[in-house]
Amino acid sequence: MASRSDSDIPHTLPDGSPAVAVAVAVIGCGRLGTYHSRAYARMPESELIAVHDSDHTRTDMLDVPPGVKKIVDVKTPGSG
Repeated sequence: MASRSDSDIPHTLPDGSPAVAVAVAVIGCGRLGTYHSRAYARMPESELIAVHDSDHTRTDMLDVPPGVKKIVDVKTPGSG
């Protein structure tokens, strides 16, 4: 999957205000998570920054642009 550049993001919205890509993380890399991560990676209005699944095989198989973090182990604050 190709990485996006700043030139892919529209510089203004239809109302003339500046456009800013929204940072997005997908939690769960099953069928719907895979669909959503691909969709967000293609949308100029979003920047896919991370994907997470507790099953590392799902995150490993997911094809995401370079620079997207694949997170498996999430520690809860106070859990050690």
